[in-house]
Amino acid sequence: MELVKKYVAAEYGEGFELIQLLSKGIAVHHSGLSDEVRVLIEWLMEKGKLNILVATTTIAQGINFPVSTIIMASIAYPYMSEMPVRDFWNLVGRAGRAGQNDVGMIGIAIGARNDNQKQEELAKLTRYVKKSTEELVSQLQKIAENTIEFGKQFSLTDQFYNPEWSQFLQYITHMFNQCKDLGEFEEKTDLFLRRTFGYSNIEPGKQKIFLSAVKEYGEVLNKNKGLAKLSDSTGFSMETLGRTAYRIKELGIRQDNLKGSSLFGNDSQLKDLIGIMMNIPEISKNMQDIAKGNRNLSGDMIARLTMDWVNGTKLETLASQYFGDDRDAMTECCQAIYGKLVNSATWGLSTIQKLGIKEGSLSEEELQKAANLPAMIYYGVNSDEAILMRMNNVPRSVAAEMGVEYKKGL
Repeated sequence: MELVKKYVAAEYGEGFELIQLLSKGIAVHHSGLSDEVRVLIEWLMEKGKLNILVATTTIAQGINFPVSTIIMASIAYPYMSEMPVRDFWNLVGRAGRAGQNDVGMIGIAIGARNDNQKQEELAKLTRYVKKSTEELVSQLQKIAENTIEFGKQFSLTDQFYNPEWSQFLQYITHMFNQCKDLGEFEEKTDLFLRRTFGYSNIEPGKQKIFLSAVKEYGEVLNKNKGLAKLSDSTGFSMETLGRTAYRIKELGIRQDNLKGSSLFGNDSQLKDLIGIMMNIPEISKNMQDIAKGNRNLSGDMIARLTMDWVNGTKLETLASQYFGDDRDAMTECCQAIYGKLVNSATWGLSTIQKLGIKEGSLSEEELQKAANLPAMIYYGVNSDEAILMRMNNVPRSVAAEMGVEYKKGL
């Protein structure tokens, strides 16, 4: 903590308010802070050194902080109406994760000043949470009723390829990670199913089959504890992780290709990595939608599109080269890159790295460089300095050049 405070003081001055907040175990995290300071704040949070973190919702993306309580200032993004249900549950689901408190607490503020407005706002909030919960309930009920058949063996492991089931498998995995052993998991299975999902709405006969399948799945998790814990931090099911690890080994993906920007060079294995991503259930739809669009891009072409995007090729050129010369080309290009590639490929690459890089095999500097590779896809740049520029809202078109100048000044 003291080292972080000294760093902040050196960068912002001794009177910077964050220094005093850190002394009380409080920190802030937003785009107004430098990249280095934000990384240090994340590190303190991961180590459990902070009691309170005030942050924007982007902090929840892909980061597994030890959080017991989340207080939301609003259920809407700035300049928008209510946030999508998926985003809401992704955010509140961060409370009480594996290795943290058994129970996660969620608070949502209402800002009205008089009693009538407070009642209206509370009613609106109640409807939103109820609607969000009902969507989860109906989803589980629907997939269970449509999948489970009397007289036929039902295994949750066989359902991982279905994105809807994958989300449920991750929930079960999370609950398993919260329990001290398999016995506790089996003892609590019926309880947490009834409290959390639409289990009670499933036909009684199918409830019994479903409960048995969940307990059997617990036995599978107990034999694969490493992958079960990794599932909690990646957002992929244990089965997805296992099959992805097998494909990495089968294709001979080299560790060297997962730790440096040479991944986006001509002799890299990016084509193989894209092929793996196109078969990961949780992201396959987005990746395959790029391939099945109006231009029918192959996996090889998606890999080359990714390379060109990271290496700074202008959007106009990408649109013309990969999506044609008609007036819809730019729209299709932006939809493919911003709507699908930057999110799914970033998520996929980050997980592949966790599976393909041996723990303890890289230095701290190499680990940091490896961690920046997914960000290169996200921001469309090919250097650590350019990532820093993009994180500070520098346009992609000049981020690389400014990154070079920044490096010269260090």
